[in-house]
Amino acid sequence: MGSRSGIKNYRVSFNFYITPGVQWLVVATFAVFFLQVLIRVFAGPFAHQKMLLWFGLVPSGVFPGLRLWQPFTYLFLHDPTDFLHVLFNMLMLWMFGRELELVWGKARFVRYYFLTAWARASSSSCEKPCRLFLSRSFRHTHYRRVRAIFGIFAACAILFRIGR
Repeated sequence: MGSRSGIKNYRVSFNFYITPGVQWLVVATFAVFFLQVLIRVFAGPFAHQKMLLWFGLVPSGVFPGLRLWQPFTYLFLHDPTDFLHVLFNMLMLWMFGRELELVWGKARFVRYYFLTAWARASSSSCEKPCRLFLSRSFRHTHYRRVRAIFGIFAACAILFRIGR
């Protein structure tokens, strides 16, 4: 059988030039965000607060409480009432993280992303002894991942600086 004349084959794709590591992070973040919204709407603010205390970064809970997963799970938590914050974070992750992943590869990019988040979490957790006598802010839950986005900005500024 020969090819049918006059019929063209088109490929439709909605990946918007997104790399696999960035795509995984964006999908995971939006999935957790919508889970947070559902929990807040259907289970109430108290259940949402319990989720934040369990998975958000509570500096006094990481080392004394042995919640060693918190420096990694807080990355995906956001305020469920602030959709624009999540949207712009993911836009910045797509714009700048894509370039880093193209240069470094998926594994190195994801490792760097989690390393910047862990560095922020460990610095926040280690400041507890200093703040213990000054205030009670060490019990505050951190659930925004702006520091990891800033880590991506810093890497892009170093790798792609103008005037090399």
